[in-house]
Amino acid sequence: MKTLLALLLLIPSLSWAAENFDFQKVYEVPELSASTIEQAFGEKKFNVEATTMDKISSAFDLLSGVKTEKEEGKIQCNIAAEGWPKVMDYFDGDIILETKDGRYRLTISNMISNDGYPLSEMAPHAQKSCKKDLENWAENKFQQVKSFDSDW
Repeated sequence: MKTLLALLLLIPSLSWAAENFDFQKVYEVPELSASTIEQAFGEKKFNVEATTMDKISSAFDLLSGVKTEKEEGKIQCNIAAEGWPKVMDYFDGDIILETKDGRYRLTISNMISNDGYPLSEMAPHAQKSCKKDLENWAENKFQQVKSFDSDW
């Protein structure tokens, strides 16, 4: 089913030229050293929260005795057009953290879906929706870095 939805989202992109998809942003944290920023940032992977569908799926797994694999550490993005129900997909990609005293640059690139489709070749609406999710994750990481206290 997920493959069918991904294919339906790819069809509109066939008429447009693919453009490179990279998420990159620089964050200022003047009071922190480069090594403190790296420590505060923590793991460079997505922590996937359990959604309502995950909980329902787990209940069915328990009843049926079949275990559904959870996508640990994968980049999770909504690829549906705005106004449509969410279609979450999982991506492998590079999460790069470059630090200097007082700032860091976060880059997320080379995103390939579990079905093997590069995000850069998906429809523009899928890229836009996914970028929103990446911005939310990056902003949460920024708040985590800003609130880091090594003097405990």
